[in-house]
Amino acid sequence: RIDEIKSTLIVPVKLKNEVVLLLNLDNFESEEAFTEESVELAKIFANHLGIVLQRKNLEKTILEQRELMEYLSYHDALTGLANRRMFEEYSQKIISLAQREGKKVTVLFMDLKHFKQINDIHGHQVGDEVLRIIGSRLEKSLRESDLISRFGGDEFVIILYDCSSEDLNRLLERIIRVVEEPVEIAGEIFRISCNIGVARYPDDGTEIDQLIRKADMAMYRAKSKSLKALQFEDIQECELQ
Repeated sequence: RIDEIKSTLIVPVKLKNEVVLLLNLDNFESEEAFTEESVELAKIFANHLGIVLQRKNLEKTILEQRELMEYLSYHDALTGLANRRMFEEYSQKIISLAQREGKKVTVLFMDLKHFKQINDIHGHQVGDEVLRIIGSRLEKSLRESDLISRFGGDEFVIILYDCSSEDLNRLLERIIRVVEEPVEIAGEIFRISCNIGVARYPDDGTEIDQLIRKADMAMYRAKSKSLKALQFEDIQECELQ
């Protein structure tokens, strides 16, 4: 049996002064195969490899930052729901589709009763958690084709495509029910409710800004009349009562 001759050279590859991998070079012909020149070449190669890895990591970081910025440009940072920009862009597409297909579009504008009191007494951290919980509940209660957006504070806006009056009434009941379910945070129970205003395309307007404004008006009229929900087209009837 002939003993195996082996010479090994191990060169670290560093990234920001941290070893990320080891180059393991073996030679089975001579125990002194790696001269000073070959060692230097191996070090140069390891440094070059480290630069390549650093560039790849930088490219990955830049891509992740771009994806994050793109996400934040269309989503509310607190709740993860759509923000106003995403809502308006999506709504324009939905209204265009409804115009072509002769369908109705419904916009709901809502805010939370007693939220300011929770914020003032228990602080913004608790208030923020309430908003996250309520936002998640609302999103889960909608259809996949519906979109909910947080417009700021305790205001949420929802757009519904091709929703019949019967389906709308059932949805309003479900929204009120999920909002009024007790919210538990750190062992403390919070009870809130909501006011909702409704506007419909094309009856109440043909542009999303018009529908949002009229749904907002209906919501404030519902508040003043101590109603949980009110459609814009019913405001006159409500005033006459």
